[in-house]
Amino acid sequence: MHRTFMAALLASSALVFVPTAGALADPIGRVTMVSVWAYGTPPNQATRDLFEPEAVNSDEVVRTVTRGALHLSFLDDSVLRLGSASTVTLDEFVYDPSTSSGEMAINLSKGTFRFISGNMAKSGILFRTPSATIGVRGTDFAALVGEDGTTRITVYSGEVIVTPLAGGAPVSVAAGQDLTVSLNGETGELGNGFETVDPGLGEDEGFDGSGGGPGGGGGGGEGG
Repeated sequence: MHRTFMAALLASSALVFVPTAGALADPIGRVTMVSVWAYGTPPNQATRDLFEPEAVNSDEVVRTVTRGALHLSFLDDSVLRLGSASTVTLDEFVYDPSTSSGEMAINLSKGTFRFISGNMAKSGILFRTPSATIGVRGTDFAALVGEDGTTRITVYSGEVIVTPLAGGAPVSVAAGQDLTVSLNGETGELGNGFETVDPGLGEDEGFDGSGGGPGGGGGGGEGG
């Protein structure tokens, strides 16, 4: 009887402490706001609804629906905001808070985005779109990525270095300027900057009550 009880107890303990198959890796940040609906697809996992303050992970694909928005805060206190019908892949995030060193790589596939840098050394941060790479230099910038892969970038503070993927010299875009890069590598003249019209990129954009549950987001089926 005693041995039977102990065996059952050990089996129960194993069920409690053994990690669930396919469990998420160490989080790299968290959701701070969802408007309408947003979804995340971690590596080797099913797509899930995203809610505040759910964690996100490296290699996770996150996206919003039409008229939706999603705000993420990473471990170095940098911020990424997605506007309507937008998709990104959080390719890589490694950060050492004791030295502020690390690497961040994010793929902006389509939609509207705003990034505000945090404590990570800016030399380790790189964004990629279908038409360009974007290196940051202490930066608050927005990017609009069209269905045809064209990328338009505007800088609110700091500086970004934009390099066309199809070839061509890097272009420095400073605060108050904007630049357009096409899929074939053509770059327009530096403009005088622009304000994005997508309300989901604003700091105070919040859950509008049209779907999901407490904290905003999720539910209602996929769309975009």
